[in-house]
Amino acid sequence: MAKKDFKKLVRKWCEEEGLFDEEVEDKNSEFNYVINYPLELEHKINILQPGDSQDKIIVLSGTRFEPETVERMRNLPQKELEDLLWDIRLTLCARPTEFELRRPEDQGAPEVLVITALIYSDGLSKDRLMTAIRDVYKSKLLAVWKIQQRTEV
Repeated sequence: MAKKDFKKLVRKWCEEEGLFDEEVEDKNSEFNYVINYPLELEHKINILQPGDSQDKIIVLSGTRFEPETVERMRNLPQKELEDLLWDIRLTLCARPTEFELRRPEDQGAPEVLVITALIYSDGLSKDRLMTAIRDVYKSKLLAVWKIQQRTEV
């Protein structure tokens, strides 16, 4: 499947489902679409094809935690923070997605969470794309909920 075919197909499918929001300029990608999922929350997810890839697209959602959330995590006793991070890691490893928890140099509380799912050209279908979108959203939601559960007062 050619790069242009990816772009047209992915946009068509997202528009059919009412998810498509906009295409953003991205010099590192063949295309980068922003979608809303789930629709009732207008939560943003990106679907892109890296410029250096002929045969895959990436479904991606990132979160920069609010300063108050980061501060609440920093205020946890060190053992509780590490237990929380291990809980998140082990939970997300069991999901059909990849993840990255970005922590500052001092290895404190994470400030950014990025969840991704890859789809290769031989597996690209509307069903696989919509499943990847749901999986990315649910993985992100799981991590955010675990943080809220342990840090809410």
